[in-house]
Amino acid sequence: DVIFTISVTNDGPSVATGVTVTDNLPSGYSFVSSDGDYVGGLWTIGTIGIGETVTLNITATVLASGDYFNVSEVTTANEDDTDSTPNNDDGDQSEDDEDNADTNPNPVIDLSLVKTVSDATPNVGDDVIFTISVTNDGPSVATGVTVTDNLPSGYSFVSSDGDYVGGLWTIGTIGIGETVTLNITATVLASGDYFNVAEVTTANEDDVDSTPNNDDGDQSEDDEDNAETNPNPVIDLSLVKTVSDATPNVGDDVIFTISVTNDGPSVATGVTVTDNLPSGYSFVSSDGDYVGGLWTIGTIGIGETVTLNITATVLASGDYFNVAEVTTANEDDVDSTPNNDDGDQSEDDEDNAETNPNPVIDLSLVKTVSDA
Repeated sequence: DVIFTISVTNDGPSVATGVTVTDNLPSGYSFVSSDGDYVGGLWTIGTIGIGETVTLNITATVLASGDYFNVSEVTTANEDDTDSTPNNDDGDQSEDDEDNADTNPNPVIDLSLVKTVSDATPNVGDDVIFTISVTNDGPSVATGVTVTDNLPSGYSFVSSDGDYVGGLWTIGTIGIGETVTLNITATVLASGDYFNVAEVTTANEDDVDSTPNNDDGDQSEDDEDNAETNPNPVIDLSLVKTVSDATPNVGDDVIFTISVTNDGPSVATGVTVTDNLPSGYSFVSSDGDYVGGLWTIGTIGIGETVTLNITATVLASGDYFNVAEVTTANEDDVDSTPNNDDGDQSEDDEDNAETNPNPVIDLSLVKTVSDA
């Protein structure tokens, strides 16, 4: 708001009567109030004594565009004016019954930024979409607008649908009341920082209630916002089981080898594998933490393979079909279900090995004669 003050003085030598002043606010202003008899651009004064000065204050709001050159002039008086002509309406300041005032307004904007993420609890390895919306509530057009969103270390950039390069979104112009939007697609990594801040970093105009490029992550500043994910760790365990001899003799020892690989993208923890030797074998030994049919592995790094060898004796009878499977893991497995115990080799967290033993005998013959 600005206040236009109009003062009219009567230097005599007579009393002035029937005085009016015209001040039609130009298009660059919106009338708010006045402290006198001012209606429809006309200030009705009436009488001004000799040597008297009367004053009017007009309050107006500066608009974003329009004409800012404002002329006031005496338009009527019952008496002759000695050195000017009321109502000539020429804006000439050499006519002392008129004057003008002009403003050169500073454009002002009110930018607000909102940032959201498509999934706050994604799996590691999933893609998420960060959506940034910037609105200009005016009252001026915003120009030269840029937004910075440097993806933190917990994400890998995939694509965007706007002019987004090296963490900088170049918008340019945002009209009054207009909202512009950017979508950034990123892959969630197994580790890193997942707190993502976006903020308006430049604008040619002054923002009424915030400071571009302050970079403090404070959501009370409406030209910045943040979005954070809390990713679920994901693993991909695969188990392979082999036997040293598929056709052993009964009584031979065979070695079952179990290998478990973690293809990530997260570290696997709390991993155990169950391999209960069936009735056709008798346990001899193992080279790992294998007790009562349970192999306790614990942690398997990304891309790491761990191996267990179980030595067993082949018995003369019993079940020779031996299944091993991952039974526990703290993280979700992307393509299998630990502890489903179905012996299905299409589940890559389990496998089986079977022997077909050769029966073996030990015949002994004794022959005697009744009288040698």
